[in-house]
Amino acid sequence: MPARRPSLVPILLVVAAVLGSASSLLAGTITGKITYDDRVPTLKPIDMNADPACAKKHTTAVFPDSPLSVDGTSLANVFVQVKNAPAGPHTPPSQPVVIDQNGCVYVPHVSGVMVGQKLMFKNSDGILHNVHGL
Repeated sequence: MPARRPSLVPILLVVAAVLGSASSLLAGTITGKITYDDRVPTLKPIDMNADPACAKKHTTAVFPDSPLSVDGTSLANVFVQVKNAPAGPHTPPSQPVVIDQNGCVYVPHVSGVMVGQKLMFKNSDGILHNVHGL
């Protein structure tokens, strides 16, 4: 079955907090490769001029994270939902997931958070940001 073409809308944050999907990853190992068989999209630069302080943080164009991995055929930043995940208690990691606002861009672009795991937003920019995690 051909891979679906990914949306090119930048996703600032994806939180996988569905009990039984993200938590089941601790119960075993999942391996695989999600391939992309369409033409490689041309990404347009992000307009950083909406905030002059953000524009000053960059000397070159800022592009959204590519939906493709380095090899150009595999999709990056992909979450896979596990159906019929093993039942039972799954302890969330003690380390928080950290998302940093660096250069007016979220780093990392995509993160998974387990139910009960802490999520921390950092601001390495030194300017005021409004973080909206939905």
